[in-house]
Amino acid sequence: MDKKSFNVRFEDPQAITFGSNRMNLNANYSDSSMMRDQLSFEMFRDADVMAPRTEYFNLFMNDSYEGLYAHVERVDSDLLKANGRNGDGTLVRDRIRDVEDIDINSTFSYDLSTVEDEEAFFEEVFDYRGDPEWQALAELITWVYETPAGDEFAQRFYEEMDAERVINFLAVHFLVGDIDAFGDDYWWYLDHEDPDAKWEFIPWDKDLTFGSHSRTDYGTMNDFMRYDYGLSSGWDNALFEKMLETPEIKSHIDQNLEQLMETFNEDELNSRIDRYYERIQPFVPISSDTEGAFNIHPQNHFSELSDFDAQVDVVREYIPLRYQAINTRIGNYKEQERDQVIHMIDESNVGEDVYFTNSRGDVFAVFTPSTVDQAGEVTLRLDELAEGDVVDGVQRTYAFDSGEADVNGQLTLYYISTNDVTNWYKDEEPIGDQWGLSIAERVGAELNVMETDVNPYTNRATSEDVPLNGTHEFVITQ
Repeated sequence: MDKKSFNVRFEDPQAITFGSNRMNLNANYSDSSMMRDQLSFEMFRDADVMAPRTEYFNLFMNDSYEGLYAHVERVDSDLLKANGRNGDGTLVRDRIRDVEDIDINSTFSYDLSTVEDEEAFFEEVFDYRGDPEWQALAELITWVYETPAGDEFAQRFYEEMDAERVINFLAVHFLVGDIDAFGDDYWWYLDHEDPDAKWEFIPWDKDLTFGSHSRTDYGTMNDFMRYDYGLSSGWDNALFEKMLETPEIKSHIDQNLEQLMETFNEDELNSRIDRYYERIQPFVPISSDTEGAFNIHPQNHFSELSDFDAQVDVVREYIPLRYQAINTRIGNYKEQERDQVIHMIDESNVGEDVYFTNSRGDVFAVFTPSTVDQAGEVTLRLDELAEGDVVDGVQRTYAFDSGEADVNGQLTLYYISTNDVTNWYKDEEPIGDQWGLSIAERVGAELNVMETDVNPYTNRATSEDVPLNGTHEFVITQ
C-alpha cells in the first residue's frame, strides 16, 4: 500500500492549520524530494498569485511513526479571506475530464450552446464552494470558446481577467514545469458581488513539478527527469492556448517570464531548497526498519531513501536547465543548431557556467573554465554512435573543437533518458547501473577514463580539470 494522504476536520479553527478547521495532510509519496509542493506554492505567492500555504508535520498513528506530511491549506472561503478576497465569491474547480461520455479535459473547450440546463451541467462538471454565480461562469467559458485568438480576444482578456495575476499564474507554471497543470489542478475565483471584479486562478497539487516526468509504463511515480517541456498549455485548455496565440498577451507572458526568472534566480531558489532540506532531512530516510516506524505505510516516498541528496539535486539542477530551455524558446539566445552548439569562451567566463544549449533548449554540456590561456570559439557536436560502435553506457559522442581556444575547467555532460524514443542510455530503466558511469576521452582506439561524479537522477556526469585545446571526443561509459 502506498503512503496515504489524510483529510482531517476539527470542531474549531486551529492555529496550526492557518486558522482553518480543515487539515489536508499530503503524503507527497510521488515526490522523492518531498518539497515540490512547498517550493511551487511559495513561488506563486511571491509572484502575487493567490496560493495555499504549507506546513510540514510528522504523523504518528497508534504510537507508530507513519511519515513526513505536508499540510496544504484548503482552497475555500478561509483562504480567500486570508488573502483579502470575498469569502462568498465564486470558487470552482473544473473536473470535466472525470465526467463519463465527455472526451475533453477543460470546460474552456466545451460548447455551452449544446447545454440545456447550464446550472445542472456546471454542478456536474465543477467542484465548488458555497453558492457560485453560474451565469458569470457561463459568460467566461462562452467568451473563451467563441472568440478566436487575436486583438478582440486580448481586449476582452484584459477586461475579464486579473491580467497580471493570471499571466503570472501561467508563467510560474512554465517555470516549475507542472506536467498536469491546466486540466483540473487549479481553482477559478471571481468576487461576483463586486461589479468591477476580475477572474483569478488558484493553483493546486504541485508535487509533479521541478523535473518530474510522467511515463506510460511507469506512471507518475518514477525516477526519470525532464526539464524541456514546451511553453504550451495542453489539456484542451482553450483559454491558455489562445493567450499564447495572441501576440499582445504572448509578449506580456514572455516579459513576465524574464522578470520571474530574475526574481526566482538559481541562488534564490537554492536558498529556499536549503531551508526545506534542513527542515526535513532528518525524517525522510526513516524506514520500516526503524523501530516504531511505518507499521502501516511502506516509507516516506516511492523511491530509494538512501538517495535523498541526489533526489533533491534534481530540483536544484532543474532550475538552470529549465531556464536555459525557456530562454531559448522565447528567443533570448542566439540561434544554434539541433546537434551543434558554438560558444565563445574568454576570461570573463572564468568561474562561470557556459551552457551548450541547442536550438530546442536541450543542454548538452556545461563547461566552467578555471583558466583561459587563449580565448576563442568552442564548438560542441553531438552525434549518435554509429552501428557497431556502441559503448556500455550512453550512445552518444560529445565532440569538442576548440579552434584557437585553450581553456581548462570542469566539464559536465548531460544525457537524455526518458523513454524508448528519446533514450540515449543503453537500457530503459531510470537508474539501474548508471551510478557506474564515467566520462572517457577517445584517443585513437583507446578510452581514457576520467574521475567522474554522476547523478543518474539528473542524467549528469561531471569531471574536473578537463582541457579543451584542439579536438576532443568524449563518451559516457561504464
